[in-house]
Amino acid sequence: GLPDQCVIGYGMTKGEGSILLSLPFVDRDADRIIESGFGNAEDTTAYAKAAIEEVVGRFGGDRDHMVLTGFSRGSIACGFIGLRDEEIAAFWKGIHGCQHYDGSRWRESTMEDAVLRAKRFQGKAIFQTDNDAEKYRPVVEATRPEVAWTWVNSGLGFHDTAMFLDDRPSTVKLREWYEELISSP
Repeated sequence: GLPDQCVIGYGMTKGEGSILLSLPFVDRDADRIIESGFGNAEDTTAYAKAAIEEVVGRFGGDRDHMVLTGFSRGSIACGFIGLRDEEIAAFWKGIHGCQHYDGSRWRESTMEDAVLRAKRFQGKAIFQTDNDAEKYRPVVEATRPEVAWTWVNSGLGFHDTAMFLDDRPSTVKLREWYEELISSP
């Protein structure tokens, strides 16, 4: 099967008009992809930047309409890696997190550090599926006031990516959010 991020990306885009990139967590010292945790955060961030630049250069990725998405650990990584520094944070027009987010207190993702990273987001909107707005209030408050946050519940519970393969209301709303986001200047 496809990695969870690809299932989400496919569900969000319906597989049309977009390039989907599923990035690993890496540790250069261990010379391997990490299956649990985030790997070495600096190595993973550097790898992600290089891979994105290659996709933009070789395959015509649209630098002005990049959306970062993640599921569970990948959702936490949207902030933990995707907002790690100013350079990578500048890539994202939007972020979609599903079932956890940066600040979840999983591994190195603390709320205090998530708040600092959230300040780096310069995009337009953040969409959350199956996450609690109250739990992430400090992260929301740390983003610029003009960042639009959307919160939906899939009704399926945790760790079920099937929601992105059907037309349930939460997935329809995500597709609408994505279309509006990428069609905006």
